[in-house]
Amino acid sequence: MLKRLTNPLGILTMIAGLGGTLAIATPAEASFTVCNKDTMKAFVSIAYYSRSPDTFISEGWWHVDPGKCATVIAGELKNKYYFVYGHDGKNGEWAGSKQFCVSSEEYTLADADKKCTGKDERWEKFIPVDTGDAPNFTFNLRP
Repeated sequence: MLKRLTNPLGILTMIAGLGGTLAIATPAEASFTVCNKDTMKAFVSIAYYSRSPDTFISEGWWHVDPGKCATVIAGELKNKYYFVYGHDGKNGEWAGSKQFCVSSEEYTLADADKKCTGKDERWEKFIPVDTGDAPNFTFNLRP
């Protein structure tokens, strides 16, 4: 006859007595993270759709050292698709097919898919990233 253990301390004692380990799961911090797998420092920008206001936003620049990562969006992801652009400050870049506006300095731009008229602003082609509706996602910049 099996006896049901309802005392949490009894359960822990039983697990310890059997030589087991107990891992308590904590929710992972949700975010969109960019990791630099290249040997050069990367300067990264991200673009995404915002429901409020109804527009595409582009933001930058995160400086990501080789072998390091940066959280570019903190919190649970709200979109399936995000867009990443990066360059190494020399001739290398990580570019794709979707055009968004960026600025030479640190920035946040609304309507980034429609207008690019400010001082030091220019169009760049971002890489579309399908997160699969995951609450967090890591994108790797590779050589």
